[in-house]
Amino acid sequence: MLNYGYYFKTLRELKGFSLGRLAREAKLSKSTLSRFENGETQLALDKFMLGLQGLQISLSDFEFFLEHQQLPDQENKVSLIDDNLLDEEIPSAFTEAMTVVDDLVAKQDLAGLLTYQMSLPEELQLVKVICKKSLLDLGLDMLLPETDIEFICSYFDNHSLIDVVEAKAFLQFYDLLDPNQTPGIHCQLSDIQLKQLTSKVVIDLDQALKVNDIVKAKFLSGFLKQVTENSN
Repeated sequence: MLNYGYYFKTLRELKGFSLGRLAREAKLSKSTLSRFENGETQLALDKFMLGLQGLQISLSDFEFFLEHQQLPDQENKVSLIDDNLLDEEIPSAFTEAMTVVDDLVAKQDLAGLLTYQMSLPEELQLVKVICKKSLLDLGLDMLLPETDIEFICSYFDNHSLIDVVEAKAFLQFYDLLDPNQTPGIHCQLSDIQLKQLTSKVVIDLDQALKVNDIVKAKFLSGFLKQVTENSN
């Protein structure tokens, strides 16, 4: 596993920041930063981004440094705040927002996902957390904040899924939830929607069986049964 703390420390020193100065700029404790830099612990994604912001470094700059061991030239610098997504109108509906997220995930656009997540209003908190989870799934080796995990568990606790987009979102977090509880499915799916959703479940189910994850396989089987029965 890549030691992100080592590269983070190298960047901090390259930028001329003392540990104390960065702690003040990022509003993080020195001990938290020190443990991360020494490889003793990982930072939650939100805290990691605060650290980068304190260093005035974008996520794309950090990724460039991981690959090239140097920061990009100023004239070629890619900054998150210059990304066109920041200027886009904030979607007013969950489905519209998830369409944007799906497009960014398909492009494996980590910088775009981060920018879009930061631009979303609090009423789309579920989408914000989905953006973070997608970043992790695309390879960003950070931790999902505990507050986000608590939000997801609370959101889907005894929650009825009302549309196919919400159902697909739920599938991203089933590993965080009680495997013995499956939310009710109260959405009428078209043939195309049913095919899209069942295809995803079947792929995940196949992967679970390959690694002998019986708990997850049982969970997915129950979910698939509910979806198909609800659509008959």
